[in-house]
Amino acid sequence: MGSHNHYLCPKCGYEEDVSGGKDYGMASVVHTMTCNTCHILVDVAIQDTKGASPFDTPDWSDEIGKCPDCGRENVTPWSHPGPCPKCGTTMVDRGMVLLWD
Repeated sequence: MGSHNHYLCPKCGYEEDVSGGKDYGMASVVHTMTCNTCHILVDVAIQDTKGASPFDTPDWSDEIGKCPDCGRENVTPWSHPGPCPKCGTTMVDRGMVLLWD
């Protein structure tokens, strides 16, 4: 089961709810990335776990390694503590906001 934390930039106010690094769920493995096109933090699928669970999982192959917003592969791995994609200031972890699977 994965989790999302709320990250906030104390300088520019940008905020995002993402995993904050590599994270695992039943259907996919994600890594938080900076999309260099959108200039936002996103959780990008880096591997599917098809066949690893008793549930029918979707085919993630078209989404692996791509920004879920723009669909481009112009992403860079991000882990907390990491820079704000808007201004470069280190983002603050405000705590967990949800669990996902």
